[in-house]
Amino acid sequence: MVRKSLRPLAIAGVVCASLLIPPITIASPFVAVHYINNWTAIGYAQDVRKLPLPEDTEVLDSQWAAQRFAPAGNGMQYRGAILIRSSLSLEELAAHYEQVSEDTSAAIGVSPAARIDRRMLPFADRFDLAQPDLYVVIKYGTPSPGSFLELDLRGH
Repeated sequence: MVRKSLRPLAIAGVVCASLLIPPITIASPFVAVHYINNWTAIGYAQDVRKLPLPEDTEVLDSQWAAQRFAPAGNGMQYRGAILIRSSLSLEELAAHYEQVSEDTSAAIGVSPAARIDRRMLPFADRFDLAQPDLYVVIKYGTPSPGSFLELDLRGH
């Protein structure tokens, strides 16, 4: 008797599984790619934090972003950045990080913090980015061409 009462439940389970598995199988790469791109950008931010700082420089904040930064075209881009306060000039900081960039084979840039759009890299509001002694050090990159990581909708 028990066996007959479980038969409708087993049929319902098979039907539910056959209806749910295909959409999950199709959607899972698109969901996973979002998290993989986030982890990549977080790694960029951690890499920038590990870079040696020049003298008279302190790290105030760090941020990361995975999205399309260029105004035209398609494709993912990553940014990991630190907001620093330094008594050095932009040219001195650029020279320091150019040397570091050569040593680490990473694409690293330095710019005044006032040029950063908080929507792209949302540094804490307590920092006035217009201050002349604030700079942003950014590591940037893209996934390999043709990679499935390009499927992230933020890159389109």
